[in-house]
Amino acid sequence: MTETSWFADESFWEVTYPFMFGETRVTSAPREVDAIIALTRAAPGPLLDLACGPGRHAAAFAKAGFRVTGVDRSPFLLAKARAAALSPEIEWVESDMRTFSRPGTFDIAICLYTSFGFFDDDDDNRLVLQRVHENLRPGGRFVLDVMGKETLAKIYQPTGSTKLPGVGTAFTRRVPGVTNQWTLPTSPPATTTGP
Repeated sequence: MTETSWFADESFWEVTYPFMFGETRVTSAPREVDAIIALTRAAPGPLLDLACGPGRHAAAFAKAGFRVTGVDRSPFLLAKARAAALSPEIEWVESDMRTFSRPGTFDIAICLYTSFGFFDDDDDNRLVLQRVHENLRPGGRFVLDVMGKETLAKIYQPTGSTKLPGVGTAFTRRVPGVTNQWTLPTSPPATTTGP
């Protein structure tokens, strides 16, 4: 599958990594995992983490006793997950969420941090849901984290900035329904576009 979209560009993930996965996002993962376990009433078993990124949720689920398979299409993010050595029992798989298939394997599947809906073609987004359905065992649960337009409308700001300790300040310009543009503190400064 040849892909020219922003999310298939490894340099996007490399440049935005400090902005996307800062310390607060990493330290919030165990609390978020506890909330998901309470919500789903899931007992430890096989869990699929789609678009797992650097593995922050995968590691917290593994610590809670789940047998985790983390899937991401980015070699850079999977390398970060492996390097963190948060849990050697986690299986890291480089694969696209539209094609990853292990029918009837998982008790629970998660797709967090608004990682669903990256694809411009709705058929591709439906394909992700079909793959999740086939990968779950009967009675399996799927937790999908998305931001609804009502929530987004309440918090929308056309521009913003985030101070990154030890990195600098990242600036964001948002165009609803179209794109986000980040100007990041790199040398020289980098501007990149994403969802």
